[in-house]
Formats: sequence, C-alpha cells, structure tokens
Amino acid sequence: SSPSFTGRIQLAPNIALACRCIVVSVILCAMAPLSPFSHVGQSWHSALSAVALVAAGELRFCSADYAGVDPADVTTLLSQMTLQDKYDQLCNPIFDDEVAESWLARAKIDIRWFSGPELMFDLQENERLGIRGLRTRDGPRGLTCKLGGSRKFWAPCPVDGSSPAFPAQSLRAATWDVELEHELGAAIGEIAQALDLHVVFLPSINILPWLNWGRGQESYGEDPLFNGKMGAAAVRGVQSQGVMATAKHFLANNIENVRWYASAEFDEKTLHEVYLKQWSIIVAESSPEMVMTAYNRAQGSWANQNPKFISILRNRLGFEGTVMTDWFATLESVMSIQEKSPWHGKPFGWFGNATTVLTAGVDMEMPLCNFAKKSVLGLASCSFSDAESCQAANVLDRAVAHILRSKLRYGLIGNRAKPKVKIDPFPKFFKRSQMGLEDSAVAPLNQMKFDELALRIARQGIVLLKNEGGILPKRPSEIHKVAVLGTPEQLETGDQGSSSVKHSGETVTVMQGLQVKYGMSQVVLVEDLNAEGSAEIVRTADLVVLDVGLSWEDEGEFIPPASGGDRSHLGLRLADVDLIRKVSKLSNKVVVVMTSGVTIVVEDFVNLVPAILWFGYPGPQGGRALADILAGDVNPAGRMTSVTPRIPADYVPKGITLTPWDGAAQVKYPDVHGFKHMWSDKIKPRYPLGFGLSYTTFSHGMPSLEADGQGPLPSLTLTVEVSNTGSFAGIETVQVYARCSDCTLKRLPILLVGFARTSMLAPGASAVATVVFSAKELAIYDTEKELWLLEKGTYDIMEGPCADPDRVKAVQFAVAEDVTFDYPGAASPPDVPGAGAAECGTFRCRRDEEFLTNLSEAEKIAMTINACILLAVVLALLTCCCCFWRRCCRGGKSADAGKKKVKKA
Repeated sequence: SSPSFTGRIQLAPNIALACRCIVVSVILCAMAPLSPFSHVGQSWHSALSAVALVAAGELRFCSADYAGVDPADVTTLLSQMTLQDKYDQLCNPIFDDEVAESWLARAKIDIRWFSGPELMFDLQENERLGIRGLRTRDGPRGLTCKLGGSRKFWAPCPVDGSSPAFPAQSLRAATWDVELEHELGAAIGEIAQALDLHVVFLPSINILPWLNWGRGQESYGEDPLFNGKMGAAAVRGVQSQGVMATAKHFLANNIENVRWYASAEFDEKTLHEVYLKQWSIIVAESSPEMVMTAYNRAQGSWANQNPKFISILRNRLGFEGTVMTDWFATLESVMSIQEKSPWHGKPFGWFGNATTVLTAGVDMEMPLCNFAKKSVLGLASCSFSDAESCQAANVLDRAVAHILRSKLRYGLIGNRAKPKVKIDPFPKFFKRSQMGLEDSAVAPLNQMKFDELALRIARQGIVLLKNEGGILPKRPSEIHKVAVLGTPEQLETGDQGSSSVKHSGETVTVMQGLQVKYGMSQVVLVEDLNAEGSAEIVRTADLVVLDVGLSWEDEGEFIPPASGGDRSHLGLRLADVDLIRKVSKLSNKVVVVMTSGVTIVVEDFVNLVPAILWFGYPGPQGGRALADILAGDVNPAGRMTSVTPRIPADYVPKGITLTPWDGAAQVKYPDVHGFKHMWSDKIKPRYPLGFGLSYTTFSHGMPSLEADGQGPLPSLTLTVEVSNTGSFAGIETVQVYARCSDCTLKRLPILLVGFARTSMLAPGASAVATVVFSAKELAIYDTEKELWLLEKGTYDIMEGPCADPDRVKAVQFAVAEDVTFDYPGAASPPDVPGAGAAECGTFRCRRDEEFLTNLSEAEKIAMTINACILLAVVLALLTCCCCFWRRCCRGGKSADAGKKKVKKA
C-alpha cells in the first residue's frame, strides 16, 4: 500500500517514477569558484491485462495510471507565486555561462554548502507557500552520499559519505526477475526516505545498439521491451515508498565519448520501434514522475530542445510528470568543450534563444539556471516584445505547473508535507565531528537487510557461460587447494562517475569469499606466475580461479581526460588473455571469472579453459555470491541480456560503424542490431540472447497459446510445462519470441514479447510457466498513417530457454485483418488546464523590479566573492614565490660560505 498525502491526493499503488541517469559534477575546493566545466566529464501496461480501448474510432494502448491532482490546486498555487518563486522551481540560480550568482546567499553563511555538492542537487525551499525544494540524488546502484567518490554530501548522509550499494543495473538485468528489481527499487526508495530525498535518478532504459557503450552497465541490455519491463519494475518499487523515480536518458543516449554533440540518426520507423518502445512501456506500466533528457542530439536536434520528442512523450505516450535536463546539458560551455564538436570555439548563441528549452517542454534545467534565467530575465525586464513576453510567461507557467503537480502528487506541498531534516548548526556540527560523532540528523539504515538483498541479486545475476565436463561445482569437501590469480583482492563495482557509491556495509572480495568458503589455508593467491613455485601451485590445485576483466578506467561515464568512456574493445585486456593462456597450459581446472558492464567476446580463450562465468559488476557482496556458486550452494540462474558475438562486426549490420565514439557529429544508428540482426542474417553467436547454464538440466514441453477476449487485439497467454531433468534444484527462465512468416511489410525479424521465471524446481519436479502479452507486441509502426499496425498474417510464437533457433518451439497465431492503433495518449491533459494560458493578444509586459533587484544583488555578491577568491589565490602564489626565493637565496649563501671555508682550510 502507498502513503496518503495532502488533501485529496493519494499515491496510487502502482504509480512509478522514472529514473534520472545520472550526473558527475566535480566541485572545486571550499571557497573556490564553481566551474561550468566541472562536469565535462537516468510490453505495455496492457501486456498483463490487455484491454482494447476505442478512442476516435481507433484502438489505443492502455493509459498510464497517474494519481489525479485537481488542476485548481495547481493554478491556485501558481497564482500566489511571484516571478522569483517560479524561477526557483526550475533550477538552482548559482551561475550561468556568463556570471556567478548568489551561492553565498543560498548557503546562508554555512561553510558546508561551499564544500558539499548539495548546491548541484537540492533546489530551494519556499517557506512562504509551504513548497518543499526538491532534493535529488543519483541512484543506479544505490543512492550516492559521495559524488564521484570524492565530494561528500552532508547529513542525513553519514560523515564518511557512505551509503548502501547494490549490483550494477546490467547485473540485475541478468536475473530476468522483475519482482527482484521491484524489491531493489523499493529498497532505494526506503533509503531515499531516510535521507530526506524526493527524487532518485534511476533507472536508465537506454538500449545497446553497440556493445561498446561505456554506460552499458547502467542498461538492462540490448532489447527495448526488456528494458521497459525491468525499468518499470524499478520505478514501481521506488515510487511505492513515496519517492519519485526518474527514467533516463530521453532520447537515444547510447554513445558516451561524444554524447555532448553527436546526433543519433535514424528514420521514423526505427525511432518508434527501437528507440521509443521502452519509453512507452515504462510510462504505461509504472507512471514515472520524472524523465531526464539526454545530452545528445537525435535526428539532428538536441533531445532537450526539439518539441517533437517531448510532445510524443506527453501527448502520445501519456507521460504526466516533470521533465528535467541532464546535468549542465544546456550550458554551451560544456556542450562545446570537446575539440571535435562542431561548436567548439564558437561564440555562444548557437544552442537556441532564451525560451528554446522551456518551449521544447523541459520543465527543470538542471542543475543551474542558464536558459531559464535568460527567459525569466527577459520577462522581468520586458526586453522581449509583448508577444515574446507572453509566450515566455506561458511556457514558464506550464513548466512550473508540471512541477507543482508532481509535488502535490508526492505530498511536498502544504501543512502535511514532511519538513526538511534539520542538520546541526555549524558550531555544533564542528564540535561533534571533533569528538568523532555523527551529525544528529544522520539517518539510521538497516544495513544488514540491504546487504542481504545485494547478495541475493548477485547470486541470481551471475551467469555461467561454460562448464565443460561438469567441472563445477566444486564442493569444499573436494578441495585441498584453490589457486587464485588476477585481481581477486580488488572487487570492481563499476562506474566511478555519477553512479559511484561508497558502500556503507560489508564488502566481500573474491579472495575473501573463497577463503570463507574453502578455508584460509586452502586458498592460495598467486600474484606472479613467474615467481618460484607459482607454476607448481597452479599445476597441483584442485581449482584455479582467474579473476579478470574491466574496471571504471575501461568503461563508465566519460569524465575527461581519462575516466570511463566507451569501450575501445569487446574482449579482455591483452594482459588478461595472456595470463589465461599461460595458466591453461598448467591446469585443466581453470575457471575464468569475467568482470565487465556487458558482454565480453571470448574467442581468444574460450577453447582453452573448461569454465567461464560472467561476473558483471556484482556489488559489495560479489565475492560471497561467486563462492556460493562455485561451491554449489547456489545454482546459477543468470541469463545474458545481450547476445555475445564471435567478432564485434557480427553485432550490427554492414554500413553501421563499429566505432561510434570516434568523433563524428552524425552517427547512423542501426535499425536492427544484436540478436535480431544475427537471427535474420543467420549469424551464429557464441552465446545467444538469454543464454545461461545451470548445474541442472531443464526440458520444455510444447507450448500452448490462448487468446483472451473477442477483440482484434486480444491478450495472449502462452503456457508451457518446464521440468527439472537433472540432479540439482534450479530456476529456469522462459522466454517468448515472435516473428511473422508471411507478412509483407518491413519489420524487425524477431521480437522478444515476454518472459517469466519458474520457481525453484526440485530434481524431477515440473511446473507450468505462464507468459501473458498483448497482440499489440507483434505490431509494426506505419510511418504513413503514424499509427501502429498489426498486419494480417500468421505469426510464429516461439518459446525456449534462449533466442536460439534450434532450441525454441513454436505455435501459430493468426491475424485475419489489418488492425491499426495508437499510443495510449494521456489519461488526463498532459499540461495543467488553466496554466500557461495567457491571451497574447491583450498581454502587456510589466517589469518585475523585485526579481531584477534580487538578481542584481546576487551578481554583486558573486562578483565580490570572486574578487576575494582571486585575491586570495594571488596572495597564495606570492607567498609560495617568496618562500621559494628565500630558500634559493639561503641555499646560495650556504654554498658560498662552504666554498670559503674549504678555501681557507
């Protein structure tokens, strides 16, 4: 059940909030000027109960289930707000591309505001109207209390900047378990409540048109339906705790190194079938309250600047929440900083005019006011014409109304709003810190519960890719010696950018996990294979574990000059491959454990070793989870969410670049990629989508299919009996794919339409697995009609353990006539009725002296601060120079005196 909030607003049980993907902003030291360059481097709802809705003579998808808010509540608040009040809802008025603003005034002379990153994440409170300022945080694998691993947030975060961490999103995806992802979302929502946060930036639902994408670890894999389903589960979990989730990054954010200027180029059919599908699912199935736009361009226009995209999101997909930009995404200084950018070195003004961002439908410009300031300043000073001022006033009110509606929905306005957590005054804080005590406001968290959840996810997400001869599992009773090589004492947890989390609980490395499982004396670390005796240790070991793979230096959020970014290769590092080759010559009991965000191409060593596991970025309990699997205490159940090609070129069609990060301003995106492309071209992968081994074996019976309902777009129910035919208890994943054998229009060659996991099946046990999906999942997008089309034809509905043509069994579903339908549209008006509806024919601009005075005073304060900082830097440099000069002089005099003494002697 969900909490009730103010007045007649109640949070619906399944309302969900979309995830903000994330941000890394590096703030300079205390009392140092903030830099705009500091960041350069977040099946439809009807799939389970499909109901065809008739609207305007056409069938439509089911609408999202947003909790209703009375428009009068919004417009009444809006009428009471000054221009300054509205401005403060949009962004943090710290600085723009031209001048720093009132960060000192906002800090209220508390030195902690200067050294902490709250300035970039927490918006201002409006005490007069009782409107909470949104408090936001990144959260792909846990809510960060230490931004980028260096900048600590203040209380309620603990003094060491730690917080509960979880496995990376790609590892969670490999569980294929929507219920477990919902549980993860609920845990993050619970932590957010304890930290007095209102908005968390997860999930990322960008797919993988290229496996090299540096932030693939923040994705659910290559397939849009799968991303939508898993993302919706996370959103529902977060929002069940009364916290807004943020789906990110809208739209087509799939390249990292050139994300600030590259344009994703694709046609309208590909836009809807490949790059919008997951968004339609997450909106319809979880009603996310926030959506974050991407840095990149799409079809030649900035994702946060083209009204087309946000109009589709709101008016066709049915999104009724708030849209925000990614961090610094409207600062021209950031967006043009790379030398290969077409705008590098060009004068500002190329991004758009003052109202471009608001007109596009963006509500919040994060974290800093830039275009919002230009728009509001023009409105306040009447430097616009009356017609331009009217338009600026309308888009401003429209944006503020969206934000107020979200806040009303989540109980952040009025007397019943939860008050802001009061941290200790600075003197008390300083005194307590000197005594080694936490701030009084530090939130208590059930760390044991969160560690247990992280362990369960890691156990279910690790994927067994090869187990030749049944070398695994190895029970402790079978082991006298385990040799461990690679980096087992360093547990890689993934990106060190905006998703970085300093874990507050126990961290178990691979070495520690193996030592606990097999015994301290039985587990031997071989640090140098060339050292005396090392080869003999490996040769005589009962099990050899090679912990190899990637780290945040190889992939992750791109922070120039050298952190993260897109993967330059899909294999292991050359040193790792060399180590595997050497060890394989010494032992035939080798298990390769691969750490990475997504797929690793294994052709360099797959035939050299008997066992391979994909470890992902498994979170703080990774070492324990791995040991449990190797020892057979846990039967691996993870399944890959992207196909593993034999060579990188197999993943995308010919004509699509394999290096989208090479600096091109326009990048042709594939209309088909991964398992769909390889299925169509009959390219055999090393491991198909959905592949993963178990210590037991399963058999799948012949599936049956039933259509529920009499309409032309029924809900389809596939059932299949799954039997455990081996000797271990285990969990199987049932996957359902579809293709049309006699359709004539261009379409994707194969579609994932649904999936389900069985319960734990004992040896010899059977269970009937059920997958329910809508016939709409079989449709294509008709660009001429601008509608979805379920084409007449016979469809093969295929069920199996993975997307392998040789391992699926098919039943047919016939469609007698073509059926067209549209996206659901909004269940209620996407814009608040009455907000932003000024009549421009009679509108006359009036100067807002209060706003102009506030801005002027803020700029004077900022200029004074900057002057003081500059003076302090100059004095510091002069002091250093003087000290250096004095040392040099003393050194010279001492040398002369020494020479004289020697000469005299």
